[in-house]
Amino acid sequence: LLAFLLLRWIKRRFGKPIFLLVLVISPLLILITISNLPSIKADFQNTKLAVIEYSEDPIKFVKSKSGYITGNESRLIMWTVSMQQISKYPGGVGTGNVDDYLTQSLENYGLHDLAEKKYNPHNQYLQTAVEIGILGLIILLLFLTSVIKIAWVSRNKLLLLVVATLVFNSFFESMLQRQSGIGFYSFWICLLVIQSKINPKFQLNQPND
Repeated sequence: LLAFLLLRWIKRRFGKPIFLLVLVISPLLILITISNLPSIKADFQNTKLAVIEYSEDPIKFVKSKSGYITGNESRLIMWTVSMQQISKYPGGVGTGNVDDYLTQSLENYGLHDLAEKKYNPHNQYLQTAVEIGILGLIILLLFLTSVIKIAWVSRNKLLLLVVATLVFNSFFESMLQRQSGIGFYSFWICLLVIQSKINPKFQLNQPND
């Protein structure tokens, strides 16, 4: 979202030629940065290989893991066992029971070390679906969609930024299971929605932006 707002500002401020130049150069700069930072490059390469292996056969990927498992591999495993639980219990396993069911699934695959860590799905959408079912996931998605609509109609860029980070981060972390997530997002989303209702044309920039 920040990149989009920055590109829009560049286009309005400097014109289309500069905008197109920045649009072409930016990805190249990102690639150069990755290629010159060994730790980032290695992490990117390992993630790429894990995703390729996983896409070929998710179940085989899970069964083949033993010993040291990287963070990204752990997420792929947790997502897999979470989706299996959703398929088995479309109505949810109940609040507070997610860790127990996922731990048992990991034990069944022989991933005892990973099971001991009692990881959550590391994905809020899967977390919600496992816990309170498909209906709960639909309600969560409707809530996020309605907040995005409010932010868009009222041109409340700060609200749009906050909900966009929640939507994005929820793909890789169970954000609403963490105190830092539920506290932060509940406070700011409620406050900014109220602001949008009070002032439907709330803007961070000048009115002519």
